[in-house]
Amino acid sequence: MRVGTVSSVNTENRTARVNFVDKNNLVSGPLKILRNPPFVTVKETLVIEGEHGHEVTVSPWIPSVGDLVLCIYLPNGDDGFVVGGI
Repeated sequence: MRVGTVSSVNTENRTARVNFVDKNNLVSGPLKILRNPPFVTVKETLVIEGEHGHEVTVSPWIPSVGDLVLCIYLPNGDDGFVVGGI
């Protein structure tokens, strides 16, 4: 297991490259982002017929560049995954 900062993301392939400061700023190869429950974000406040409401978007979580993430690697040391944000 290793903690690092996302340096790039490929949303089409659901992969991310991660920078590991504790390894002399080593940047990983493309790591698969694990599938997880949908991420819910509130876009804006709406007023519907005098009532307060929110526009909500539900989408799978993909980390952003700069996010701190937890990664796990298979025993071969080359193949790994982004488990989630910290």
